[in-house]
Amino acid sequence: MTAPCKLLKLNQVRLVRVQNKPMEYVLKTDSDATVEMVRWIDNAEVKLFDPLGVDLSLHDLASLADQTNTELIKWISKWGFLGFRPVYPLSHSLLVTHIIPGRDRFFGPEHRIAYGYEPLALIRESINVAKAATALYQALKAPSIHDRAKNLKELIIPDDSTRVGNEIKMRVFGVDIGKHAQPHKSVEYDRLALRGLGILTDWYLGSEFQLYWTEERVLTHEIRLGWKVQSLLGALYLKLGYSLRRARCVACGAPIGHLRQGAKTCGPACRQRMRRRNMKSVKS
Repeated sequence: MTAPCKLLKLNQVRLVRVQNKPMEYVLKTDSDATVEMVRWIDNAEVKLFDPLGVDLSLHDLASLADQTNTELIKWISKWGFLGFRPVYPLSHSLLVTHIIPGRDRFFGPEHRIAYGYEPLALIRESINVAKAATALYQALKAPSIHDRAKNLKELIIPDDSTRVGNEIKMRVFGVDIGKHAQPHKSVEYDRLALRGLGILTDWYLGSEFQLYWTEERVLTHEIRLGWKVQSLLGALYLKLGYSLRRARCVACGAPIGHLRQGAKTCGPACRQRMRRRNMKSVKS
């Protein structure tokens, strides 16, 4: 859902993150605190759109990292809130919600709530995490394993003060991507980057997808299985994940483990196998 937005300051409240649920938060009364919220403009027209069906990516969100609040609000007004949800909605006259009625699951009616506001701090945090995730993704797209190792070595910063055993906390643009052993070989940088990218996506996606069954209202009453994406942020990470899917080797059927663009086989042995197979086809 999208609608024109503005920046709003709520006085005498503070923002508290729900532990282990990064998409949820609580606004609590605090006489000495102030929270900045991005909020729908009063009586603004609300529109619905499919985030998976438009030309929008996590990179677009990451590009807001160095932008002003004005530019950020323009982006939110066009594409919608990222999906951060208050656990206990604060009864405040300046905050608005929108009820979406409808039959959402096959086993009965389900009304959904769309919040017309989000904390600016959480939006900014998700932008920084998106910047780190897309940087890892871009580094992993390099055609050779040595280029990828070079890019990742410049990108990933170890924090020696956090060493526990042989593991050190690693950061990308200041964003924590977990504790890892210090890589030395080129292939170890690939593994570290993929693990770090997984940590960043898992951090947000724990509750952002839901498996559901739906009954198509046609003569056959076909039952279909699908995914319900709970937030715009989840949709953007889903798109990034699909762009990293591995192809399967045309010779042996195994997933191709490297990221060489256009690769059809998983290694030299299968390339030889394909050549022999092609030669036999030509002769016959």
